[in-house]
Amino acid sequence: MKLHSFRIKNYKSITDTGEVLLSDYDNITVLIGQNESGKSSVFEALNAYENNDFDKDSKPFSTETTVTQSVSCTYKIEDSNDFVGSFSNEIKEKYRIPDKNIDGKKMNKITHFTLTRSFDTEKNESKLELNDEVFNIVKDSVHVVMGEENVPAEDGTGGRKILNESVLNDMSKIAEIFWYCTPVISFFNDFCDLLPDRIKLASLKTKDKDAEGYNAVKNFEKLLKVEFVKLYECEDLERGSIEDEHNQKISADFHKSWGQRIHNINKFDIKYKFEKRNTEDESYVNFYTETKDGQKLKPHQRSKGLVWFLSFWLELEAQNSETQELIILADEPGLYLHVKAQEDVLKLFERLAEKGHQIVYTTHSPNLIEIEKLGRINLVINDEEKGTILEPVTTSKIDTKNKQDALQPIANAIGFSVSGFGLSKKSVILEGISDFYYYSAMRHLLKRSIDYALVPGIGARKQKTLVSYSIGYGIEWLCVFDDDSSKGNDSQNTFDDIKEYFFADDDNSAKSKMYITKDISCVENMFTKADIRLIDNTNNTIQDKSLGKRND
Repeated sequence: MKLHSFRIKNYKSITDTGEVLLSDYDNITVLIGQNESGKSSVFEALNAYENNDFDKDSKPFSTETTVTQSVSCTYKIEDSNDFVGSFSNEIKEKYRIPDKNIDGKKMNKITHFTLTRSFDTEKNESKLELNDEVFNIVKDSVHVVMGEENVPAEDGTGGRKILNESVLNDMSKIAEIFWYCTPVISFFNDFCDLLPDRIKLASLKTKDKDAEGYNAVKNFEKLLKVEFVKLYECEDLERGSIEDEHNQKISADFHKSWGQRIHNINKFDIKYKFEKRNTEDESYVNFYTETKDGQKLKPHQRSKGLVWFLSFWLELEAQNSETQELIILADEPGLYLHVKAQEDVLKLFERLAEKGHQIVYTTHSPNLIEIEKLGRINLVINDEEKGTILEPVTTSKIDTKNKQDALQPIANAIGFSVSGFGLSKKSVILEGISDFYYYSAMRHLLKRSIDYALVPGIGARKQKTLVSYSIGYGIEWLCVFDDDSSKGNDSQNTFDDIKEYFFADDDNSAKSKMYITKDISCVENMFTKADIRLIDNTNNTIQDKSLGKRND
């Protein structure tokens, strides 16, 4: 099951986001925008929806009156999901309804459903609702059981409420069952506790969540499938052997995600070791890293970026090991990291996405933007009249300075600045820098007074990215490809890719915007020697004579 879209109303800077679609082809969605645009508010609202916890400070900035805040999430049931089975298990668990009372064929009509959690700021009350169409399908699919409100179980233990007509007609109860079937939303704003140098065993035994690094240590335990409190009871030799095994495992797993080089190597071990004293209150679990040359450093002695990445990795991997489906919200995951480590974060996201988890993250960094996949990106813009709004980068009409600034990380990722190439409202997208110089020279020689910009790409495959960028930027564009049919057909493949993605595979519409220079494999072959001789070097013009055979 996937989160297909969401909509947020009346939350901090947000009046109404409208329906925001998540990337549906690779499970990764990226939100970009300026500081104070509302990116964090979007995540906080989704977190409030998941945990039914609307903070009193989340009321819209612009009003002192009471309002109803709401977050709606629309989920898509995939063919591989046994939603009817999940629903049956939940309703049986809560109301002891047998499977035979659920009509699976009718329930299978549900392909999407929308849950809306709303909060009344005056009454301090929240409620969860299911969209009417799906609610009616449920009422038609589940056969009620008439009987007492509380019926003892067959084994004589305490009874549960049995599903009767009043429960089935209670939308909030049915909506709650649907919510239990949805993927877990995990929000990382400060991301997680950093792994501490050490933690008292007593803090773990009493579950003191205020202890420094408590959550990071619990994540450490989850990955190793160990409880340090129980391990404390082992004999020293046995515990030492277990420690060695654990340290090797967690170090090997971490190396798969960390690619930076330290002391000219990229491998170092992550270790823990008991400091066992007379009592549990006096005992600790110590954490440290050890390089191949034997240098041992506590977490606080390492760089903040390394410790943050390690702690973030622990959090994600622990969640991944526990839950079948996750929706991970990560706010500025590259904030403390070097470029190489940011690439490691992106690889970690890609790996989790391949496992079926959905990732939504915010960033200002071009290193966390894959220019081949601009369909992932939504612009987050704080509009003076509308508040925070979200728009796909490939369809947004860029008509304000805020929107232009929001796009800057994409421009940096592509490798040029907006001003550097003088993008105008009309642009001709070329394959490379040599094309740019040839076409610029012809424009100069022919003394053409034109109002379009020539924009060089980096090969044919990059032109789709520039087309996406131009559409998002509201630019009127054309594309020119070389005919490389004798050298791999990159141009035709890219033409077909853009045609399918932006023109619904309509050949005529695509040809009105893209042109392949037939039989000309590169720009240098576009002109004959006779064409070149026509150039008058004395005044940099073309002589008034007929051009050679390739003057078209």
